[in-house]
Amino acid sequence: MLEEAKSARSLVDVVETTPETMGVLKRDGLLQEYYSPEGALLSDELKPREKTDFSIYRTGRLTAAWDSTPHWFRRPRLQRSLKDLLDPKWKGKMAITSTSTGVRWIGSALDNLGREYLEKMAEQEVRVQDMAAAALLG
Repeated sequence: MLEEAKSARSLVDVVETTPETMGVLKRDGLLQEYYSPEGALLSDELKPREKTDFSIYRTGRLTAAWDSTPHWFRRPRLQRSLKDLLDPKWKGKMAITSTSTGVRWIGSALDNLGREYLEKMAEQEVRVQDMAAAALLG
């Protein structure tokens, strides 16, 4: 993105990136205001509470994915909440990415569910994988 900006040739208009990269793009004056019509459809709790440094924002979802091939997982039962992941049956069977996505997941869980939840989650022996979440999903 930075190299493209230095040239007189632009190949893309929109980029999906991390908050860290957004800071670099802002610093270099490469952001342009854009207000998505879909933004008006978001509930108030999903909209930024105050003006952000960036003229755009994105929403993220705390999601779960699983490997359906092991014999112990023949009939997946979807969890109703993240608290369901504290069930002992999930101990040692979960992983989280070590990238900024994992860090944001932990921060969101801390903000929404509290420190006690994260301490109980640590007892679940969640593996930390040094790869992008998309790679974890295959």
